[in-house]
Amino acid sequence: MLKSFKYLFFPEYCSGCDILLHPNEKSICIKCLHNIPYTDFHLHKNNLLTDLFYERLDVKHATSLCYFNKGNVVQKIIHNLKFHKHRKTAEILGEILAYKLKKTPFYNNISFIVPIPLHNKRQIERGYNQSEMFAKGISNILQIPLDTELLFRNKYSKPQTLINYTERIENVENIFLTNNKLDYSNKTILLVDDVVTSGATLVSAGNTIIKNTNANILVATIAFVI
Repeated sequence: MLKSFKYLFFPEYCSGCDILLHPNEKSICIKCLHNIPYTDFHLHKNNLLTDLFYERLDVKHATSLCYFNKGNVVQKIIHNLKFHKHRKTAEILGEILAYKLKKTPFYNNISFIVPIPLHNKRQIERGYNQSEMFAKGISNILQIPLDTELLFRNKYSKPQTLINYTERIENVENIFLTNNKLDYSNKTILLVDDVVTSGATLVSAGNTIIKNTNANILVATIAFVI
């Protein structure tokens, strides 16, 4: 009854195609969920994302939930996450990935889940951090603590989407600091971001964590750009 009332007076629309959702659907319609191109990186020790980090970041494993390319449903979903505050969608995508991670041995020993932080200025502009909501979804299912205090940005940087590969690397150099309230030495941290293209942001953040805490790094993102 309550669900029907909510559906009638507060309709929800799909983050992938904007159609009206059925009361039993959450954030993404069944058709769009079916059309998401999942990567299955979580099943393979070596994959396109681990290759991206080769000799740049010492990752124990890395995965992305799905592929992002121009015009696909993932592009629309990511756009809605970043610019239309589809918070619940990010959380649901995290839950979907978490169920996949349960099926692989590479993610058995995670101590903390750490989202890539936004600079305070950008977080105020957007209203929330989509990577944090994605991380929250993973945390909900795996029952592993979400840590939003370890890593923070000390510099405001240009959006990575507006610059080329070389500029992306320079743009995120030394922009992260750690706040070591806990002992992270030899712990395993799952570092989480929304979209990976060059990997520059994750490399900068991951190397900062390793240098300052001696922790092990795993990586998970919503999307991998192809």
